[in-house]
Amino acid sequence: MSGDIDFCRKSPAAIPPRLMQEIITELGGKGVTRSWEICVFYVDLPGFLENESVLPNRELETPYGTVWSIPPELALVDRILVVYYPPSSELLPTARKMMVAAVGDPEFNWGEAERLAALPDFGILEELRKLREEIENE
Repeated sequence: MSGDIDFCRKSPAAIPPRLMQEIITELGGKGVTRSWEICVFYVDLPGFLENESVLPNRELETPYGTVWSIPPELALVDRILVVYYPPSSELLPTARKMMVAAVGDPEFNWGEAERLAALPDFGILEELRKLREEIENE
């Protein structure tokens, strides 16, 4: 929803820059270091996949291998953080869409989302609650 795709590593082992460049070139990509344009997508390779949540990363099997993603609770909290600190009204529509999806998901773990939002690393519990209330009232 942010306009790019972030590919992170599952293990802390670094991908050699030369190998990374060769892979991207084979895919027809253009760019440098850790940011490329492949077809019509912007792709970033920021590093190791971090997960501050107690919930496990989600796994999705694809024809090309396993894809892992952070829990949606962490993705929502992370998005709300960048909306409010520093304030960015440009990112608010994405956060609202993510909140709509969370409110409509019976498996979404609100306790974990609130725990993450209350952590000093995020510090956005009130913002999370306010946005959730706005969406539920619409």
